[in-house]
Amino acid sequence: MLTWSRKKEDVVGLKAPKKEKRVKKENRTQPPVEAPYVAPKLKIATKSPDKTVEIFDGMTLLDLSKRTGAYISTHQGILADLGEKVESEFDSINIDLAELVAMVCLNHSLHIA
Repeated sequence: MLTWSRKKEDVVGLKAPKKEKRVKKENRTQPPVEAPYVAPKLKIATKSPDKTVEIFDGMTLLDLSKRTGAYISTHQGILADLGEKVESEFDSINIDLAELVAMVCLNHSLHIA
């Protein structure tokens, strides 16, 4: 019966945490940083002019894209522009076509090994 006569706040474990008082910060008249914002410079990816790509007979588009660093769709688009039929990236391509595609992808800066 004593527990009924007590207030809920007096019962152990049921106390509500007291709210902390908030202190207003002073209004700032100066910006937090005195220097103006300068956007970072964009880095332009440059391909090294002396990149060597090994091309061999029976090479697939997947192999060529791994060696040149270009997307497979880029190679497929170049071959389509040349009038070649491209069905899959796993089909082997002619060594002359592979050399031509590699030269176009690397902006004519290629050493063939």
